[in-house]
Amino acid sequence: MLPMPYAPLPGGEVPARSFEPPLPRPPQRPACEAALAFWAHAAADTRIGADFRAICAANGRRLRVVAEHA
Repeated sequence: MLPMPYAPLPGGEVPARSFEPPLPRPPQRPACEAALAFWAHAAADTRIGADFRAICAANGRRLRVVAEHA
């Protein structure tokens, strides 16, 4: 399963995307924690290509920064 914003285009290329998650509200904290776990697992999964693992790691870092300010 791939987060759909990263789905390849018809020609096979993966478009560059900016990940700007909104601040999680208190009721969304469990979902935020699940998202952090998802990005961490994806970043460490060697079945995923190195370039996309780097994107996953960056997304996890960005989400953590946003979550710390919520």
